[in-house]
Amino acid sequence: MSCAAVLLLSLPAAGQGTTLRYKWTAGQDDSYRLTQKTTATMSGVPGGGPESVVVEQTITQVMRFRVADIAADGAATVQQTIESMRFEMNGPTGPVVFDSAAKERPADPTMAGMADILGAAVGQTVTVVLRPDGEVVKVDGMEKILDKMTASLPTQGPMAAMASSIKAGFTDEAMRRMFSQSFGLFPAGPIAPGESWSGTFEMTQPVLGKVTSVRTSTLTGIESAAGGQTARIAIASTSKQTAESTPTPPGMTLTMGEAKGSGETLFDVTNGRIQRSIVNSEMPMTMRMTGPDGQTATIQNNAHSTLTMELIPR
Repeated sequence: MSCAAVLLLSLPAAGQGTTLRYKWTAGQDDSYRLTQKTTATMSGVPGGGPESVVVEQTITQVMRFRVADIAADGAATVQQTIESMRFEMNGPTGPVVFDSAAKERPADPTMAGMADILGAAVGQTVTVVLRPDGEVVKVDGMEKILDKMTASLPTQGPMAAMASSIKAGFTDEAMRRMFSQSFGLFPAGPIAPGESWSGTFEMTQPVLGKVTSVRTSTLTGIESAAGGQTARIAIASTSKQTAESTPTPPGMTLTMGEAKGSGETLFDVTNGRIQRSIVNSEMPMTMRMTGPDGQTATIQNNAHSTLTMELIPR
């Protein structure tokens, strides 16, 4: 059999297409590893000299998804728990590492404070209700997690203002919108390779403000192997700041230029779940600050980020 014949056999029949849907079962228990690597190149940093300052950051989380219930309409109630977290940052002041697996509290006060904040999220659970097409109906539990994460912060001053901003930006409704982007809303009917669908998402983020994103997904192919089918989905997105944050930290404004992203998702059509997703993004930002002495500084920040989500084999 020729290579062309094999390729034709692996594709859906003309006009048939493929229906993309999540397939949940009560008691289903999956774990994913999320890794976000970011390289931020900043210029205009006070005291940073004429050269750009580069800060590298990696956040690795293991997330557990347990299906508690399936409704009559197919909507799943999923309990999402952060099982572990590792934070690494390397910049002009040297490396910084937080690992939730470490048993001893860091001796450095800054690291100890970070451990208090990040460590409080580990083991916490949010409940997500989503439909088979990826629509996120409800998120519940973020307020409890944020209370734990900010409990060690001062109740007055800039850190208190930051805590309030974080709580305002990561409400249950804000997380519902964020998860809607992560799961991605599938088209209503069958789709054939080469066809696309789009979604618009609006979120309010701490410090940054309101951001509107347009995400376009294109089914680039269906692969068959070992009795199953995998969909390759190309992702392209643009994001724009449509309103600045209110309030912002005293003396600071943050303006985001147009951010662009691209990547690919491998979706297990047979079992109805994401196998792997990789998205690269570029985000330009301008930060303007005015100090107590009236001196101003303008910092240009270009951040390149790669977010990888992959199913952990059992």
